Amino acid sequence: MKKRLVSMLLLTAMLSMTGCAGAGTPIDEVSDSQAVVREASEIDINTNMHMASIMDQLSDATPEDNILLSGTSINMALGMTMQGASGESLSQLQDFYGADADEMAGYASSLMARYDKLKNVEVKLSNGIYCDEGEVFTEEYRKKLKDMYRADALELPFHSNSGSSAKVINDFCDGNTDGMIPTIVTPDIVAQSDAILVNALYFNGKWAKKFEDHQVDDFEFNNISGQVTTVKGMSAKTTDTYVNDNAMAFSYAYKDDSIVFIGVLPDESICDDNGNFNISDIDIDDLLQSHIKQNAYFTVPKFSLEYGTTLDAALKDQGLSSLYSNYDLTGMTENPQKVSTVIHKVKIELDEEGTKAAAATAVATTKNAVEVESFIEIRLDRPFAFMVYDKEADEVLFMGKVVTL
Repeated sequence: MKKRLVSMLLLTAMLSMTGCAGAGTPIDEVSDSQAVVREASEIDINTNMHMASIMDQLSDATPEDNILLSGTSINMALGMTMQGASGESLSQLQDFYGADADEMAGYASSLMARYDKLKNVEVKLSNGIYCDEGEVFTEEYRKKLKDMYRADALELPFHSNSGSSAKVINDFCDGNTDGMIPTIVTPDIVAQSDAILVNALYFNGKWAKKFEDHQVDDFEFNNISGQVTTVKGMSAKTTDTYVNDNAMAFSYAYKDDSIVFIGVLPDESICDDNGNFNISDIDIDDLLQSHIKQNAYFTVPKFSLEYGTTLDAALKDQGLSSLYSNYDLTGMTENPQKVSTVIHKVKIELDEEGTKAAAATAVATTKNAVEVESFIEIRLDRPFAFMVYDKEADEVLFMGKVVTL
């Protein structure tokens, strides 16, 4: 049996801008020169706390829903947005990331450079920027996105033919997520936008040690509703565990062992009577720093999940309200812009043959410690969290909270 993880993440930022050049044709080529980038591990862009808070806010709104998120994709799209921001919007983004626009561009370039070199695991980051005919990106903005984000610019008839424009953007999404997210925008969304920025993250990794038939069996999962369902569970041994006062976790490596799947079981002390918990209470950063070599036996259930929502309220709550209220996106186009909505879609399938995951986010703008024994068992048989974690870059590519199976 094959075990693989495919995490596909599409982030589209729809930004109202004025004037591109030539319907359906690439904007004039900009320099292919790439800035010298540092190693990914040297770029300190850590938003785990923000992403955990966003997940908690989404979970509070729909407690029985499974929540899936990719901070990496959100960071890439907001990083591209940040290149055109000024005033209060820029200040809020800098506070959010603890970095300026150039540092965010360096973060993007470093990740792409790192993932270009991987051989045993495929991680692909793709970016594209689109605008309505008659809109124009500034030369500086186009060049920065081309050089640092590898984003090509294309003009489309957003307002005169939103259907065909949506198809072009959705084809980008479909092609860069291996068909897992065939659509991210509707013609209505395109018609209401003046520009769209797209980031797609694709991950495909096979386990270093595949699951055998005898490692897959019936498994009872205690849902947040109180219902117990029987699903298939996959079990194996590991020597990589994480333990803090609020959770214990295991990691299971892919063929490039710098990238791992982490299953997180929250301590009952942070769970309510139904087993629900806040991701923030786990303290993801503290948990990741608690890595120890410890014999453990884990069981993780098979699942197939989809999730989609808007992130507007959560991002405003995290201190980015100015993006929506001020026309501070002045460095992208001749006309200042503001964000109108951010949409996130995620799909994940995990079974004995492999794991596939896809996520999509759209940003639209309009103008004007637990005591450890010698051997521990970690059974994810009640609400749990998981991550796909790049240890070398200290990057959580994908994060989820599973409460219902």
